[in-house]
Amino acid sequence: MFASKNQRKSIDVHFLKRVFTSDVYLGEYGNHLRGLLVIAQLPLLTEVVESLHLDTGIERSLVWQRMRALSKKLGVQDPIWD
Repeated sequence: MFASKNQRKSIDVHFLKRVFTSDVYLGEYGNHLRGLLVIAQLPLLTEVVESLHLDTGIERSLVWQRMRALSKKLGVQDPIWD
């Protein structure tokens, strides 16, 4: 589970899987996801992509595309997502 220090709720791993593999309503977790996409280092993001690929069979490139789309939707401005 991931939760930033200033957030009271944590995100369930199953929700993260759905977020990064499909288009789901982010609800109250938008700020959590934004924080993850802003502060996570590339090696951690790569591990997430690989784990999702192995667990669900989804292509790695599709997970990266979904992360990129989420970063844009959440207003993340980082060169990694350009």
